[in-house]
Amino acid sequence: MLPSLPQNPFAYPGGAAGFNPAHPAAAGIRVSAVAGLNGTLRKVFTPGIISPTTSFGNITGTIATKASPIGSVLAATTTAGNFISVSGNAEGSIVGPPSITLGAIFTFKGTATGLYFGWGGPGIVNNVLGNYLSNPIFVTNSSNLIASNITLTVGHSYFVGVSYLSATRINWVVRDLTTGQIFTETDTTSVVSQPLSGAYYFGGYTSASGYGSQADLAAISYSINNFLSLQQLVEWAQAPLDFWYPPTQRALLASGLKVPPSGNIWNLTGNLGGASQYG
Repeated sequence: MLPSLPQNPFAYPGGAAGFNPAHPAAAGIRVSAVAGLNGTLRKVFTPGIISPTTSFGNITGTIATKASPIGSVLAATTTAGNFISVSGNAEGSIVGPPSITLGAIFTFKGTATGLYFGWGGPGIVNNVLGNYLSNPIFVTNSSNLIASNITLTVGHSYFVGVSYLSATRINWVVRDLTTGQIFTETDTTSVVSQPLSGAYYFGGYTSASGYGSQADLAAISYSINNFLSLQQLVEWAQAPLDFWYPPTQRALLASGLKVPPSGNIWNLTGNLGGASQYG
């Protein structure tokens, strides 16, 4: 008997997380993880720079885990200094990589500025995904941020994929997992990537940086030296959780028998202004 799958191709599939090395976002992966129990992260994949444990990370402050429609999540906190840190740089400081690709599944909880995950240390904010008011942001350091024109709605769940080519271009894809809509944006940028040093931070940021998290985080990925085109990000957004929960051959067959819900795609290009709908 074929497995019973959710009709919605971006619904949380349940079961054990995994890693799909054939996925476009897999190249250059530094860490891929999903929320675990008791305020922990469950490692899906790292390239040997973090000890292979079921749960990993050092908790600072109070990090809560709860169940949600998108799976277990690290609960949002407005309290600065509540976060999970993971020492993940055995090679020492890495110069600013030429490209960075981030992916996340989360529920947006509030419009205060929040930082969800990235690299850093006390007083350091390097190459981080977060939000400024209701807009996703990519922060290369405490002085430079790139804000998308895409607007997040409090209470909605999202997949956000961001691919950044240092001092050149940044591609954004946001899929509203509540409505099915996909939003895309491409911007030029002169902002330069920063060195990867210190540790990963998840679910908030250091007290020195002064920011909590405005998202219930379910899954994250962080890749370097792997710039994805807008089309590749859109393809990821068609079934975003497949990166963290790869479908089996039988599941793929079953999913081919189902008709996925349609979702409009909106394109916002910051350099040109306006928005156009396609798809």
